[in-house]
Amino acid sequence: MNLAPGASYDTCLGVTTALQFVIILIKIKNLTSMQNLFSKLPYQITGDSYEQLKKYDPNSRKKVNILGWFAFIPSFLWFMSCFLLCHNILITGLGIALLSGIVAAIVIFIFERNIVQSVKTHWILTSLRVLLGLLIAVFSSVILDLVIFKNDIDHFAQVKMISREEEKVKEATSSLQTATARLNNEMEGASDSKRKGFGRIAKEKKEQVLEEKNKLASLESGLVKIKFNIADTSNLQAKQMEIGLGLNTILNRVKLLHEFVSQNILAFWAWFILLLIGILLEVFGVLTKCFYPKSSYEEDLEAIRTMMANKRRMVLEQSIYYTNLGVTGREALDKMKNRNQSILN
Repeated sequence: MNLAPGASYDTCLGVTTALQFVIILIKIKNLTSMQNLFSKLPYQITGDSYEQLKKYDPNSRKKVNILGWFAFIPSFLWFMSCFLLCHNILITGLGIALLSGIVAAIVIFIFERNIVQSVKTHWILTSLRVLLGLLIAVFSSVILDLVIFKNDIDHFAQVKMISREEEKVKEATSSLQTATARLNNEMEGASDSKRKGFGRIAKEKKEQVLEEKNKLASLESGLVKIKFNIADTSNLQAKQMEIGLGLNTILNRVKLLHEFVSQNILAFWAWFILLLIGILLEVFGVLTKCFYPKSSYEEDLEAIRTMMANKRRMVLEQSIYYTNLGVTGREALDKMKNRNQSILN
């Protein structure tokens, strides 16, 4: 069969168009699957049936979605915070960082899921849940702040170290100038000894001047090395300097962070807002569970629990009644029931 001119081009174009259409369909299918996953995830977290809740009003589904997502989000934030804390701040291996993040996320997820699945009880237990949620929220916010403000803390510690070393250089320079002035006064005869020239006392003062010069040179050399290590963080001495500053410890970083935000009003408000966001993300699930109005779905669940409790109580009361009757009483009651039944028949 002979192809017309341009037929091969049209065929290739048709195949390409078909392939593009198939790729679009696959993407749409994957997108639909992702949408289904995200729409059903809150229900899997709370343990509620997605199909059953489709029969209820939007308010019932909205509350389940809120509880589900606010049980998942803190767990995800804990994973990211612990992973970055271990990997970027404590300088651990990737495996240990991942393991720490996963363990922290699982623990927080269990705690959050237990809260969203719990039933409202006495106000004391509710208060304890809120208090525990606040404690976890504050701790997680501190970790999140350490991760977010990592570069700011590093810079603040480095500037603080440079300022401290520069102050030492200034003190050494002042000491050298004082020692030099004393030597000149001694050689000119203006000191207490009243002896001109390079005598015994002048030699001692000369040695003091040399000591001060060596001390100043050592401090200036150390300051240059510190600035070089700060500029080039890839060398081993820079890592050792970070360890010396305590930048690989959590508590020292928390202390440096508080010093930094106390001296910078913009950093303070940024830190304060992030702290509030972290706390709200942690306790929002608890507050929603405790203070959000009951939905019709929850009222039906409560009614089912009440009915089951009443049924168990009736069975228990009946069992106690028959137990108290004894063998003779139960036999007499059975005979009476049989006689009444025969009369009715």
